[in-house]
Amino acid sequence: MSSKWPAFDYPLPTWGDILEPAMSITDPAEAKAFLDEYVCFLEPRVIPPDQALHVARVNLGYYAGYYDRDTRLRVERLFGAAHPTLGPVRGSDEEEARAAFAAGQALGRGEKVEEDPQA
Repeated sequence: MSSKWPAFDYPLPTWGDILEPAMSITDPAEAKAFLDEYVCFLEPRVIPPDQALHVARVNLGYYAGYYDRDTRLRVERLFGAAHPTLGPVRGSDEEEARAAFAAGQALGRGEKVEEDPQA
């Protein structure tokens, strides 16, 4: 299989190899094409295979959490993918930082942090 995104053809791609290109996509049609191909890549690797779309969106949302606010918002909008622990971007950078800190504290205490239902 030859792909526009070479990582899908690598024998052992890293998550960075796969997800990094998605962080710069700005066109909805390109985002759909990427997501479709990513789901096809995941289907034989995810049990059950019908969860591949959910896993793709969770991975994209998680990976976007390492980026700036604009990138997170774009990934949410283009892929329907919010961060699995923090959820979608809701407020200012300061509010997001407080929410991330609170989620980390809860996880550190062994509390379950609800996965965002949108993810």
